[in-house]
Amino acid sequence: MVLQRERTVPRGPGRPRSADAHQAIVSAALEMLADEGYHALSVEAVAGRAGVGKATIYRRWPGKRELVADALATLNDALPELPPRGPTMARAQVLMEHVCRKDPASLSGRIMPRMLSYRSSHPELFADYVARVVEPRRERMRTVLREGIELGDVRPGLDVDLAALALTSPLLMLTMGLPAGEFPPSGTVERLAALVWSGIAADPASI
Repeated sequence: MVLQRERTVPRGPGRPRSADAHQAIVSAALEMLADEGYHALSVEAVAGRAGVGKATIYRRWPGKRELVADALATLNDALPELPPRGPTMARAQVLMEHVCRKDPASLSGRIMPRMLSYRSSHPELFADYVARVVEPRRERMRTVLREGIELGDVRPGLDVDLAALALTSPLLMLTMGLPAGEFPPSGTVERLAALVWSGIAADPASI
């Protein structure tokens, strides 16, 4: 089945569009962004690190900004699936726990501080990061809260954007302040959820 699918993919001129080469390019771009920053990153440098020719990259992306934007989007590939429909507080805590256990030494954790520093120096790149990485993550929590309204355990008219930030932003700030390899104490997610839930729940007495 794999061979059949590969034969049906149209090929451009030059070398075959290899999935392995694509992954190598993306990985190289992310590693360089984390290790050296956007200024040091170039198509030539990424090609050398990925072990491909420059033409292989240019067949896929017109330049390094487009390459970086697409590479950044892959940081969300490892996110856990949304929990099945059920009590909203329990579903929200699954997503909160993922934030709480995020390692600042991970590739995503190393890239985030760099991207924040580019808010002023490279606003377009920062906007790409927000659109391709941050917003999809926020939307997952907003989806849980909207579905909670439909289920009736989240109050109607809730500002889901603000509520999603209230549930996750404190955890993000907390993990960023910890040494690499350390995580917030056990029970942090539950305590934060209980604090915020009184303003979210359709029936605050249910917390």
